[in-house]
Amino acid sequence: MAFSINLNTQRFTARLAINDTISTQHMLAVLADKEGSGEFIDSCNGNIKAAFSMLIAEKLFTIQHVLGVKSAEQLAIRFNNLHPKLARVYTQGVSDWGIKVINLQPAIAFEFIPMEQSA
Repeated sequence: MAFSINLNTQRFTARLAINDTISTQHMLAVLADKEGSGEFIDSCNGNIKAAFSMLIAEKLFTIQHVLGVKSAEQLAIRFNNLHPKLARVYTQGVSDWGIKVINLQPAIAFEFIPMEQSA
């Protein structure tokens, strides 16, 4: 079943759509292969779909941040070339996509500055 998910981390915020071509078994196999310690699954309270989405979003954000990729199309192409076994990210004209990036951006940084007490 296809789903979309909103992810909010300290590093980024993301919204991904996961196509129904990606099975839960594939998600679990990818998590076992790429993240054997189970950290993502533990942080998502055992939710395989959320953990898989976190793994994909982490990899997408790393590509965007480290390589300085600006466009969604270039990000998808880079991801598909670097991680062909995870899932195909949607690009124009691709029919067998597994993931569509709706939004991916750095998290908003908040800073609290104490105000001087007025006299």
